[in-house]
Amino acid sequence: MLGSAMLAAFCLSCFAQDVPETDQWGTRFNSAHAALVAKETGQTFLNGRTIVSYSLLASGLPEDKDYILWNWMAGQPPRAMADAFVNDEGKIVSRRADPAHHIAEDPINLKLLGGRGEVKRFALISTDDEFRAFVDIVPFPLEVKNGNCRLSVETMVPDYSVVTVRASGFFPDEHLAVTIKSSDEGAQISAQAGHDGSYVSVIAPLVKGKQSGKASIAITSTGCKLKVEFPWGQGAYHIE
Repeated sequence: MLGSAMLAAFCLSCFAQDVPETDQWGTRFNSAHAALVAKETGQTFLNGRTIVSYSLLASGLPEDKDYILWNWMAGQPPRAMADAFVNDEGKIVSRRADPAHHIAEDPINLKLLGGRGEVKRFALISTDDEFRAFVDIVPFPLEVKNGNCRLSVETMVPDYSVVTVRASGFFPDEHLAVTIKSSDEGAQISAQAGHDGSYVSVIAPLVKGKQSGKASIAITSTGCKLKVEFPWGQGAYHIE
């Protein structure tokens, strides 16, 4: 099971909102001019595992709306985590301050466990479904950098049986040589960066007849050479 998010909060409005459709999940479905950002606030260690803490900040979302914070884990439907509000600084809180009644603001703090390259997905959706913003968090990136270029491997699937490859920093529409290897199998692909100099692909490194193995993806461009290696299959997933 992929490492989970920990949040101490109670959601009063969750029962009134439909579960978000997963095919309408991601930053491309953000409301116009809206964004949700996770800011790391620290790390703690418990029983040999690393817990990474984050606060959430929003922009482009109205402050006079009530929201619900959702989390989507691999193999499960999205789960409502907490009632949420946006304060005047854009911080996401579970309770607004009420000085007249001596009530302090209560910021929402995420505490995340996970493995290398594991993606944590969150959504902030207004209770009337009019506004929404999404953010993906990778507490422990599986990535390499070379100059302005970056290559990362992300997974939402246990044991890395399907991963998303993300690369950026190339010239617009630049030719890319992509080499994928898994155990003793491999393939070379001729690809092209997007207009923004990025490249995204989904690969399944599984090899017939094998329960586990090691895979790698390498990308060569005019000015960059990048390579990420990762295990897959039984025993590949470890919480950091």
